Amino acid sequence: MSVARRHAGTMLLPLLLLAGCSRLLPPKDRVIALEGATLIDGAGGPPKPDALIIVRNGHIDRVARVNEIPIPSGAERISPG
Repeated sequence: MSVARRHAGTMLLPLLLLAGCSRLLPPKDRVIALEGATLIDGAGGPPKPDALIIVRNGHIDRVARVNEIPIPSGAERISPG
């Protein structure tokens, strides 16, 4: 087997793995609105009832109370109950 052929196989495997793993990542510009739950921030502050948490591409983007900020259009809305 030639060196070029061995290198082609070595380079192809990581590319295939990356292509397969890309399906596990959140879609680009995915927005989720978690609305109406009690938020406990973990920093010792008091719980915040009726919270609205906007998650964009897997990261918390904004936190407010429900109806204080608009929910982005097209957001996936998740509420308790």
